[in-house]
Amino acid sequence: MAIAAASLLVAAAAAVARPAGLHPYVVPYQAMEPTLTVGETVYVGGPYRPSDGDVVVFHAPSGANALVCGVRLTVGMMCPAPTPRESNVLWIDRVAAGPGERIAMSNGHVILNGKPQNEPYIDLTNCVDDSACTFPKAITVPAGHYFMLSDSRGESGDSRFWGPVPLAWIVGRAQICSASSCHYVP
Repeated sequence: MAIAAASLLVAAAAAVARPAGLHPYVVPYQAMEPTLTVGETVYVGGPYRPSDGDVVVFHAPSGANALVCGVRLTVGMMCPAPTPRESNVLWIDRVAAGPGERIAMSNGHVILNGKPQNEPYIDLTNCVDDSACTFPKAITVPAGHYFMLSDSRGESGDSRFWGPVPLAWIVGRAQICSASSCHYVP
């Protein structure tokens, strides 16, 4: 799981040409594959209000690198609360649930407010371990927090293990830019 935790890290890109008001970040590991690949640069603008399905760059809780939850867990339960301090390291994941939503997981697929979600972007290749990909006991995302999941569900550590992220720790929504335009990561 140490490799999985590291797979969520995002490093600031070296000086590159960038669209005005957007900051570059390089994806160094496979956590968001197949959506984003290792070495791909995404651009992030200022704060905004996240929606389920958005790919965002954020500061994870300080316990994220060690997969530490902010509260004691029971078997089959995802982490409902992060450690209290923000990490200085930037990560990239997809918003799976927002404030007040109930989230569970079955074989790597999100069950949101009791309904299975359509997630054509996920990779379940390595999602063979029920303890990492199945969490039948739903948790409610706290007010002002967002539950983050990687697209490569069996290869990464994310909010399942270290909890939801406060809105204030979210840097912005990831965009892919070409020479002529930018669009949000699907």
